[in-house]
Amino acid sequence: MSQDSQEIKTIEQWKWSEMQGLELVSSAPPSDPFKTNPSPQTPIPTTPANTTPLRDQKQDKTSSQQQQTQAEAQERREMESSSSSSSSEAKNDGSNNNGGSGNGEKPGDVPAVGFGELFRFADSLDYVLMGIGSLGALVHGCSLPIFLRFFADLVNSFGSNANNMDKMMQEVLKYAFYFLVVGAAIWASSWAEISCWMWTGERQTTKMRIKYLEAALNQDIQYFDTEVRTSDVVFAINTDAVMVQDAISEKLGNFIHYMATFVSGFVVGFTAVWQLALVTLAVVPLIAVIGAIHTTTLAKLSAKSQEALSQGGNIVEQTVVQIRVVLAFVGESRTLQAYSSALKIAQKIGYKTGFAKGMGLGATYFVVFCCYALLLWYGGYLVRHHYTNGGLAIATMFAVMLGGLGLGQSAPSMSAFAKAKVAAAKIYRIIDHKPGIDRNSESGLELESVSGLVELKNVDFAYPSRPEVKILNNFSLSVPAGKTIALVGSSGSGKSTVVSLIERFYDPSSEMYHNSPVELLTLGQLGKQGSVSEIGTHDELISKGENGTYAKLIRMQEMAHETALNNARKSSARPSSARNSVSSPIIARNSSYGRSPYSRRLSDFSTSDFSLSLEASHPNYRMEKLAFKEQASSFWRLAKMNSPEWVFALVGSIGSVICGSLSAFFAYVLSAVMSVYYNPDHAYMIREIGKYCYLLIGLSSAALIFNTLQHFFWDIVGENLTKRVREKMLAAVLKNEMAWFDQEENESARIAARLSLDANNVRSAIGDRISVIVQNTALMLVACTAGFVLQWRLALVLVAVFPVVVAATVLQKMFMKGFSGDLEAAHAKATQLAGEAIANVRTVAAFNSENKIVGLFSTSLQTPLRRCFWKGQIAGSGFGVAQFLLYASYALGLWYASWLVKHGISDFSKTIRVFMVLMVSANGAAETLTLAPDFIKGGRAMRSVFDLLDRKTEIEPDDQDAIQVPDRLRGEVELKHVDFSYPSRPDIPIFRDLNLRARAGKTLALVGPSGCGKSSVIALVQRFYEPSSGRVMIDGKDIRKYNLKSLRKHIAIVPQEPCLFATTIYENIAYGHESATEAEIIEAATAANAHKFISSLPDGYKTFVGERGVQLSGGQKQRIAIARALLRKAELMLLDEATSALDAESERSVQEALDRACSGKTTIVVAHRLSTIRNAHVIAVIDDGKVAEQGSHSHLLKNYPDGCYARMIQLQRFTHSQVVGMTSGSSSSARPKDDNESQA
Repeated sequence: MSQDSQEIKTIEQWKWSEMQGLELVSSAPPSDPFKTNPSPQTPIPTTPANTTPLRDQKQDKTSSQQQQTQAEAQERREMESSSSSSSSEAKNDGSNNNGGSGNGEKPGDVPAVGFGELFRFADSLDYVLMGIGSLGALVHGCSLPIFLRFFADLVNSFGSNANNMDKMMQEVLKYAFYFLVVGAAIWASSWAEISCWMWTGERQTTKMRIKYLEAALNQDIQYFDTEVRTSDVVFAINTDAVMVQDAISEKLGNFIHYMATFVSGFVVGFTAVWQLALVTLAVVPLIAVIGAIHTTTLAKLSAKSQEALSQGGNIVEQTVVQIRVVLAFVGESRTLQAYSSALKIAQKIGYKTGFAKGMGLGATYFVVFCCYALLLWYGGYLVRHHYTNGGLAIATMFAVMLGGLGLGQSAPSMSAFAKAKVAAAKIYRIIDHKPGIDRNSESGLELESVSGLVELKNVDFAYPSRPEVKILNNFSLSVPAGKTIALVGSSGSGKSTVVSLIERFYDPSSEMYHNSPVELLTLGQLGKQGSVSEIGTHDELISKGENGTYAKLIRMQEMAHETALNNARKSSARPSSARNSVSSPIIARNSSYGRSPYSRRLSDFSTSDFSLSLEASHPNYRMEKLAFKEQASSFWRLAKMNSPEWVFALVGSIGSVICGSLSAFFAYVLSAVMSVYYNPDHAYMIREIGKYCYLLIGLSSAALIFNTLQHFFWDIVGENLTKRVREKMLAAVLKNEMAWFDQEENESARIAARLSLDANNVRSAIGDRISVIVQNTALMLVACTAGFVLQWRLALVLVAVFPVVVAATVLQKMFMKGFSGDLEAAHAKATQLAGEAIANVRTVAAFNSENKIVGLFSTSLQTPLRRCFWKGQIAGSGFGVAQFLLYASYALGLWYASWLVKHGISDFSKTIRVFMVLMVSANGAAETLTLAPDFIKGGRAMRSVFDLLDRKTEIEPDDQDAIQVPDRLRGEVELKHVDFSYPSRPDIPIFRDLNLRARAGKTLALVGPSGCGKSSVIALVQRFYEPSSGRVMIDGKDIRKYNLKSLRKHIAIVPQEPCLFATTIYENIAYGHESATEAEIIEAATAANAHKFISSLPDGYKTFVGERGVQLSGGQKQRIAIARALLRKAELMLLDEATSALDAESERSVQEALDRACSGKTTIVVAHRLSTIRNAHVIAVIDDGKVAEQGSHSHLLKNYPDGCYARMIQLQRFTHSQVVGMTSGSSSSARPKDDNESQA
């Protein structure tokens, strides 16, 4: 009766693959919230994760032009600084929409490719492998029905030769030998099937991944603006490729295997007893229909829960990316609440899934048992009329049932093929998409030599993502060879756009061209609203009098910037992660690169840099062998976490126990009927068969009820556990100190993935599997009891071979264990590389590094390819050995049974019952062990979960014993003898014996060269880090004595990179103060000079700002960040270059707003532009880890005429008076204020 538990097993496996799909695939809601949408009239949906663009719905045309390029440049920076954007973000299955129509499409909208197309990358070796694999799958699939045929003959020779003992022994031996042959055939064929299919699948998808990345990097920039987000590419290279691989490797093997079972089952059935086969055939469709309904329901539910979970994943990702803001504004509890409510939705769907699963399985068993009742009755009729014998009758039922089941089991493969065809369509679409600007085309001119004359003639240009907003309007510009040109103008006037056009990232709407790839361009020149308003050298423009645009700009910037100094002192002292909230090897930006992506240093792409950064060790939670004790204790902790649901677990266990015993009862009834078939007394036969058939109908109703109970209640337990584990994990993540987030393995994408996968693995290993274990344990107990009661000798022999069957399965699992975790990790490295390359596609394009990236990518795919080969060999042979031993023990058991009968110790009826019952239970035991890999995964996940939960944070944010900060702080801040270096770079000291004091209610300004530690002071005051020695005091108390959360409530910060959340402007400002009223929010926005631009947006304060605020320009984001800080009404204001992203006009008004808002509060300002801090009460110049000079502006100039501060002021004035001279030396120093976000 092996097919019965085979069925449970399949459904279990199917469910498991579904579960994995549930989160690994993380394919998101059909309408994709993150899609940047070029069509201007899209209504904005209001889901919190939604970031439907507003860049298109900007204010009126004029102001929108002002912000356009800035938004572009900003967006670029965002792209650059976003870490390799994760695949756990919500992604749209069909997100690379055709023609950039921005409405998120449903996955089905990409027409699926044909099935043959999936093998597009197969070469001759792959075809050979697929041939051998298919042959193996065919043989493997046919072997079970053929075994049944031998089994029938064996039983028959047993039952019909009751009087001729010697003949019986001889026949039984012959068939026992056949069993061994079948076992050997399975051994060889399963090895061929598993190893060939696994390897060819990995080979083909490796080629596909490489081709895909190659194609993606060759697309023009416009394609990334309008049609594809980084996340889509990462998603395709990771998830979509895995779907295709799954379909063309093991799933295809399984499909051939099951189809072979289907065909051979029917052949065996019809050749044995065609009448019975026909009746069986009539009832099989019933089972299939129920299976199909069950499957579709589950698929629908799983799609819904993925949607809810991706929402949760987004929340985590955003929180971790902007962890500084979250901690500074004490937003942990808000994050947890939002996350919890997203999980609640998934939890409710999980309950429904459990109910559907139970009902589906229960209904299937109900129908199966009822059908068997019918078949056994009809079989008795056929035996009485001598159409057949008992063994054949039973074998026929099994064979046809197995055939039907084979058809049913091929369904998951069918759905995998369907998914793969859609996934492949998305991958092939990019592979086949011809870029508008083809960088590999041979047709263009190749210049022999480049003189460097650049001309733009009457260029009109609008970004393809916003065709209705003109950036350049009849723009002409000519740059003589060998001269430097400076483009200046207000934010959004199109300065960076000119650079993009020269790099030919875009083609202009009308003419332009230059006689050569540009050398750097001298002539001062001015852009205003997309056209040139003045042109000439510095002196010529100044001489036009003070009403000229240039003269006005110069006046506004009189006290300007330190770029020259920046360029002179490349920053080295600060870890890049302290600078960008996310640090990622390729993207880490050092301050000196200035603001635009074009001034990146080439060395970022030098080989050594690149390969080093990627070979960096990535601990990927690959655990050493876990000690059993440790695993057991983690298990108990999980059980305790689940304790509130003990009632559900109890009811579920009762369901499991009864479902388990049902299989044993069923086997008993079958074997009883089989022995009755050989009874010569017809009246007795009719009576007994009638009795057993009614018993089966009773069993079927029990199966329906208890399966539903088992699955529904265990799912409630599991869902609650998952939710609790995820919430606890996120709470633990948010407790960690900043240094933990600086580590590479804790970047946002990884943490989001860890939360979703670990919790899921723990649940599937612990929650879902316990019910199977309880069920199989019950089965074993019932079966063994029955066996020993009926015939203890045979039962002993069969139990003795149990270990062989079980050990074989364990063997396979142990081999699998060593090979299991690495594959994903190795692919993860390649995926990360691809993600970073795509995120920085402009840099890659600018330096022509496409081929190098593809080379690195293909190298990193070689390891998983090799591993996969060995994994396939070992898995295949392990599985084969297990199967062979299984059949060998069947042979041994039946031979011994015949020996017992020959010597008169037992009779046929008893031996056959013992044999059937115990063999069914052996299957149960083996099934329990096949779950071992899930337990290993679960054990690893448990370890990972508890590592996270048990990690003691270095800086406890909410210590109950610490002093609560009083309602009002005076705001006296002092750093005493502080030594400090960042934990991620302990060998580079930032401060040595630093003493600094900000008096209550006064302003302290920090100035100094890049990397001298100005922002580090702010990080220390917020207690993101602890000094290695010395103390940070607020109001005379060491800040370590205060409760950190209560302290942070009194501090407001405007960070260097304004970080916004993917929600509305209103919510972003309200983040500063949870219980703020609308009036207070508008007041804060007005004070920050933001109210005007917010009101001019179509949705006003309800406007979505996009992922990390990408829909707004740098200056707009900065003002919202300032409004958020002002709303706090805190006693201590920390401004880390608060006005760095603003142009001179906005800067002045925001500066006034800040001066007003900060009056009477202790304020610590970090500034590069000395003009912004000349009114500060104290200016501290930090150099070489100490305070070099301090005092007011006039005091410093008077007492240190040759000091650092005076020198900086000179330099900044000099920069302006010598624009021409300076700019020829440095491309970025002449950038206008807004464009140079020289970060401290």
